[in-house]
Amino acid sequence: MKNAECVSHSHIGPKSNREAPPLRYSVITKAVTEKITKERRSHMSKSFIIVALISLLVLTGCTSQAQFLASKQPTAIQAAVSRGQFELNCPNATGQVLSQEMTQPAIQGPYMGGEERGLFTIGVAGCGQRRVYQVFCPVGGDSCTALEGQAG
Repeated sequence: MKNAECVSHSHIGPKSNREAPPLRYSVITKAVTEKITKERRSHMSKSFIIVALISLLVLTGCTSQAQFLASKQPTAIQAAVSRGQFELNCPNATGQVLSQEMTQPAIQGPYMGGEERGLFTIGVAGCGQRRVYQVFCPVGGDSCTALEGQAG
């Protein structure tokens, strides 16, 4: 009976080929697993960087329009006031911003393009008279242009 017991339990033991893979196999498996993990991390960090940059550009774009309008407002007021003082023959005329916005060029295409512009509506008053001027300030330009005023 001793032999029967030994035979019946001989399949259980730590020397099974399934439990202890050869050393070469485990080193290769470990190297491949590490490489895949590094590639996944690299892809995830690249994706994160791309998403972060796009978010930053979107937020910067919104902020830069507001900053552009704020930086051009004094120049736009001066352009409207100068024209108003001349047309109204009133050197004491003053101006006030009624509205401001960014505008796109009227025609855009692959061969035709224009720049964005700040559009200000400015009221000028003095000597008992009032006029409203549309003032355009191109992005990248140093000056603004006041168009013909309407009596207000």
